[in-house]
This record gives sequence, structure tokens and C-alpha cells, in this order.
Amino acid sequence: MKLFILIIITNFIWAQSSKESTITVYKDGTALVKQEIIWDAISKGTTNLKYGDIPKSIHKDTPFISIKNAQVLSQKFVEKTFSSDEYFSSKKGDIITIKLKNEKAVSGILLELTNKILTIQVKNSLRSFNRNNIEYVETGDVVSNPNFSPYLYWEVKNNKTGNLKGNLVYKLSNISWDAIYRLTTNGQTKGELVVEGVISNNSSKDYINTNVNLVEGKINKVKSINNNNYGKMEMSRSLPNKNTPDALGDYHIYSAGKIKNFTAKENLTVGIYGPLNVNYEKNYVFENFERQQKEEPLKVEYTLSNTEKDGLGIVLPAGKVD
Repeated sequence: MKLFILIIITNFIWAQSSKESTITVYKDGTALVKQEIIWDAISKGTTNLKYGDIPKSIHKDTPFISIKNAQVLSQKFVEKTFSSDEYFSSKKGDIITIKLKNEKAVSGILLELTNKILTIQVKNSLRSFNRNNIEYVETGDVVSNPNFSPYLYWEVKNNKTGNLKGNLVYKLSNISWDAIYRLTTNGQTKGELVVEGVISNNSSKDYINTNVNLVEGKINKVKSINNNNYGKMEMSRSLPNKNTPDALGDYHIYSAGKIKNFTAKENLTVGIYGPLNVNYEKNYVFENFERQQKEEPLKVEYTLSNTEKDGLGIVLPAGKVD
């Protein structure tokens, strides 16, 4: 079905550039993002700003922005996007024009619109059409400010004309990581240990020149504040942090450094430790009845002690052995 809709220019100012970011990745499939955003040539006074480069899996109640030399008056998360079905469903009772394949266009009052049938009233009769036979549907309306993807919107009051630089923080799902251990043996008691982190970006967004941190352990959740009251949110961020280490949880943060391209739908492997020269114990495991039948062990176990004398004594993440 073809749609003829006139679109006008919006009166919002979109972010001109999105700079470097920092991503903190947790093992529960979530991540915390701090993104620098810049708007160019903003006039002094009250302005409406938009930012649309956000992932589909963003947690809608988490975005928070601070803007240098500007006061954030309000914030909105606009999720609803333009849908032709919703648009034409709202036109029930209005006159529309339908063009069928290989037939002339016909106008009438829209009475019904389903996935298969469109019904209009034409003078003294009703006519229903199979939607597969419709070439296009037309109205005489203008769609103002159509929205094609979710975006964040702020009303801000800036102190002077010029560029505005903001730091946006939000949480999202579909990003996670796990640790992989690789041990290269050298004899019976010594070897090299490498610990790597495999980061999975299953979100819809690419991150460019991003600093990545990996969190091992449990971070206790802090009660969130309703983001409808932006003044209260800003006040809470300026208060001293009264959380004790026990209240925050038991965790450790590993830095994976700066990643040039953290691409959506891809896995990325980064180094955490190593290669480390380590000592280990090698044990052969037999089952009693098998030991009597053959000399080959059921399995071989390598045991490493996390101590300085054995080449470790460091905080190791939970993970898998490759």
C-alpha cells in the first residue's frame, strides 16, 4: 500500500556530533554508558534539544544528562514512532481516497481498517476492499513532526550563545561479558596463564572510540528517582554519597582500555591479565575399577593457587577454561 504524506521540518535542534564514550559492562547482560554529546551554535535562552542515537534496549527510566553552562528544565523519552496503520486508523470518520490496482480512485468516509479489509461509505452504499488489491490510500492531511525512531528530548536554558556540551548517562541491556582462561603448560609444574574478556555487543548501537570497563561481582541496586522531576534528580546527584562499601556490593572493575570500534551484533576479545608465569599442580584422576584395567587416567586436573609465590595473588574473575 502506498502512502502520500507531506512531511514538514521539525523545530528541534538535533545533536550535531557524538564524541567519545565510556561503557561499564556487567555480567548480568547490562551496561552503563557515559556519552559525550555536542550541539553546535545554540542561541542564548531556552532551547529544545534532541538526541536520537540511542540503542533499542535502553532502559527508559535511566537517562540523565548534565550540560555545561546550561540548566536542564525537563527531559522526555519519546518512544512512539510513525505508523501508517495507526495514522489511518485515527482517520475513521474522515474522507479518504483509495486507488485500486487497474481501477480509478474512489473517495469515501473511512469506516473500518483491519489487516485484510478496508471499508468506506460511498454515497448510499458501503464498499469493502481487500488491502492486497489497494495501490495506495491518500488523505489531504499534513503530518507534523513525524517521529521515525525513539529519541531523547530536553528543554534547556543556556547562559550564552555557542556550542553546548553534554554528558549523557544511561543503562541498556544486551551487552555482557565473560572471562576465558588459557593455560600453556611447560613441564609438570610451570606454565603461562592468559586471562581474556569476551564482550558481546548484542545491542543495536555501534560505539566508536569507547573506553570499556568490565565489572566482576555484585553491585547492589540503588533506588532510582522519578525522572519526571529533573530538579530533584540534579539535587540528588549533588548530595554527598552516603553508601558504604557493604551497601554498594562486592565487586571489582577491570579496564579493557579504549576500543576503536565496538560494533553491534559482534563479540570482542580483550586482554585482562597475562601472559603470567605461574606454578601449578598436575593431578591424574583414576576411578578404582579403571585403574585396575588400564594405566591411562580418566582425566587430568591442573590446580593453581592464587598466591604471589605461585605467580598470581591478584583479583581473578569467574570464567571458563578454554
